Amino acid sequence: MIMMVVNNKIDENHRMKRRKAMSDVSRQLNRWVMELANYLMNEKCMDYRLAFRKAHLTKNLLKALGEGKVMFTYRKKDGSLRTAHGTLRHGICREYDAYHYTSQVSEDEEKEWPYSHFTYWDLDCQCFRSFRAEDLEDYQKMELDPQTEK
Repeated sequence: MIMMVVNNKIDENHRMKRRKAMSDVSRQLNRWVMELANYLMNEKCMDYRLAFRKAHLTKNLLKALGEGKVMFTYRKKDGSLRTAHGTLRHGICREYDAYHYTSQVSEDEEKEWPYSHFTYWDLDCQCFRSFRAEDLEDYQKMELDPQTEK
């Protein structure tokens, strides 16, 4: 009986340490995944498993895009598949590094993007493109050239 109380106390201490060790960023990402999955279930009528799969896939893709080159596949509006090569990391593509955003829409006309809509720099056509989380199929990290790495 004493051993059980000690084990429970050790387990409780271990759980408390794990909770404290979890970074704020990790908590925010988990919250973001939950929010995106909830949006996909409610607004796009996806079932629970598919919504969470797409939310996790989107989170991991965005992280990979920030780290380097990524090849990913998503479904276009017309139903066809697009295989894209993209990035969100500076130092990989001169055109992306030199791009300066200038809004062509006045503040009054500024439209709101859907919650599940994300942009990336397309390495093939050298411009920004976007995809929707519900249309994302798969992704794969690509090797960086040693000359382009900083």
